[in-house]
Amino acid sequence: MAQTFRGIGIRLLAACLVLSGMPRVAVAGQEVRCESHGMRRAYCNTGRHGTVRLLDSSGLWPCKENDTWGTETEGIWVDRGCKGRFFVGDESRHDDHKTAAIVAGAVGVGLLAAILASKNKRDDATPSPTPPAPEPGDTPVPYWAIGSYHGYTPAVRIEATMQVGSNGRVNIQSSAGTARGAWSGRDRIRVDDGSTYTVTRTGDGLRITRDSNRAVYTDYYRDR
Repeated sequence: MAQTFRGIGIRLLAACLVLSGMPRVAVAGQEVRCESHGMRRAYCNTGRHGTVRLLDSSGLWPCKENDTWGTETEGIWVDRGCKGRFFVGDESRHDDHKTAAIVAGAVGVGLLAAILASKNKRDDATPSPTPPAPEPGDTPVPYWAIGSYHGYTPAVRIEATMQVGSNGRVNIQSSAGTARGAWSGRDRIRVDDGSTYTVTRTGDGLRITRDSNRAVYTDYYRDR
C-alpha cells in the first residue's frame, strides 16, 4: 500500500512541477514608456492588461512601485520624476497565469494529501513500541493511595508528611529525618533501609504499621 501511495505522490509531484512551470513560458505583451515631467503625475494608456513589470528607469528620480509608479485597469501612472520602461503582459495570458497557479496549488494540495495518507498507512502498519518494564520498586500503586498526607505516630509522638506517587514511589518526612521507599505488592511499603510496613486503607486516609513492631503505626490523613 505504501508503494501505491508513493507512486501516486511521484506522479502528482511531476504534474505539479510541470504546471508550476507554465507561467514561466514566454508571455505575449508590449513594452511601454511612461514618463513624469516636471515632477508631475502622468498617465499612459495600455488598454486592459495583465501583469506589468518595470524593465528599467532612465530618469534622475527612482521608479518605485506603488510609490512613484503603479497600474490601473487600463494603464500605468508615474509620478515625481519617474521615467520608466515597462513590460505589459496581455490580459489573456494573465488569466492563464492565474489559472495555472490555481491548478498547481490544487495539485500541491493533492500531493500533500497523498503523502499524509501514505504516512498514516505506514503508521497504522507499524506496531506500537512495547512500553519499558517498570524499574524495581516501581510497582503500580492503588489509585486510592496516590496523594499527599500528613500524619501522626502515637508511639513516638512524631508528626510526619508523606507523598505517594503514581509510580509507587513513597517519600516520608518527619522531625526524625527523611525516609524513601516504594510500594511493594498490594498493601506493603518497603523503605530503603529494608524495613517494611503494612498499609491499611481508612476512611480519611491510611494507616501504616511497621511489620517488625505492630505497636508502631502512623495514621495519615489526606491533605485537602
